Amino acid sequence: MSKTRTISAIILIAISVLGGPAEAATTPDSTGGITGPAHITLLNKTDNRQPLEVVTWAVNRYSVAGLVLPDSEITFHPFDPSLENCNGHGGYHTVSEGEHIIDVCAVGVPSRRRLVLHEFAHAWARENLTDSQREALMADRELETWNDHDVEWAQRGTEHAAEIITWGLDMQCSPHEIISDQEAASLAAAFEFLTGTETLCEA
Repeated sequence: MSKTRTISAIILIAISVLGGPAEAATTPDSTGGITGPAHITLLNKTDNRQPLEVVTWAVNRYSVAGLVLPDSEITFHPFDPSLENCNGHGGYHTVSEGEHIIDVCAVGVPSRRRLVLHEFAHAWARENLTDSQREALMADRELETWNDHDVEWAQRGTEHAAEIITWGLDMQCSPHEIISDQEAASLAAAFEFLTGTETLCEA
């Protein structure tokens, strides 16, 4: 079923910015018809405003797709080659006392945009995917575990789900060769199965 979407820069959420060059809380315009989470706290530990721009862009992609993100706290760390603040990754998602916590250690706008989409995908999936959806995705992609950390990253269902959602929400439908089965038709079908909506990316 074809849908027409107008991508808007309007965000219906309050993004509180703590630390970094943006000292005060920022509340974007709250008009329009885009859904969004109740609150996202951005902890900017870098020396520029890029994290606010990246998070606003990523939240807008979810909003335009009609995917409601849960309340989250996202921290952008200064670059450290050890990636210590992100458990050795460019980005990392955890849940603590019911709150979604995201750390971003990557640098550069493209990397950060994609990582924020990916980590938000983990938060969204945790709140929205059913057990049957998880099982069906693993069966379709021939995976044996959803999130066993003893299994390599590319063999976990949760990472496939996050990569598929990221692929569908990005600006371009470009395979990133991180997970198996990069056929556009297969990824688009998986995106619609997981989210109930069509992709935003363009070929």
